[in-house]
Amino acid sequence: IVVLAALLGRIFLGEPLRWVHFFSAALSLTGALLIARPRVLFGAPGGETAVADSAADLAWIGYVLAPIAGLLDACTLISVRKCPGASEWHIAFSFYSQSCLLLVALAFVKQESPSKLEATPGEAAAWMALLGGIDLPGMLLFTLAAMCLPAAMSATMDTTGRIVLGFLADVLFFHRPLELLPGTGALLMLIGVGSMALVRERSPAAGA
Repeated sequence: IVVLAALLGRIFLGEPLRWVHFFSAALSLTGALLIARPRVLFGAPGGETAVADSAADLAWIGYVLAPIAGLLDACTLISVRKCPGASEWHIAFSFYSQSCLLLVALAFVKQESPSKLEATPGEAAAWMALLGGIDLPGMLLFTLAAMCLPAAMSATMDTTGRIVLGFLADVLFFHRPLELLPGTGALLMLIGVGSMALVRERSPAAGA
């Protein structure tokens, strides 16, 4: 999303690409790779369980959908910037609804019966309501930020926030040990966001 948003912002919005955008994007992408550690690049970790092996069999789905998701996220950022008069609530709700539909479709990829949902439908509905109540305001903030910031900066901060906070949740809530590569990746992403935030954007009049 970072690279795509920067390129689309340049093409459709005329936003300048400066050294800080390339520097921040490089740090963010490197950090994301160190945190995710895809098997294609890093190989299979030792001591994998049957559950992990089963998840690895579906990894191709993630490799296919991740670039598509990045493109759609970048298009959302561009659309928000191109339609400044649109309601942020309308854009956020539209974005969230489309994401929900894609997630529901993804649940049927393995063609397995959702037995756990059938066994406890009330609990499943409660969790979905809770997640919706948390996620929809997040989408609203994402939209508001995209209205105020250049596309490249919005994408970098959004991607870094998702990955770093997800990584911290793994450590704090699931008690996974802090490892060198993911920790380094999180630090690189924070440096990338910090560098972009510290360098002020020049107005078109100033650059002329």
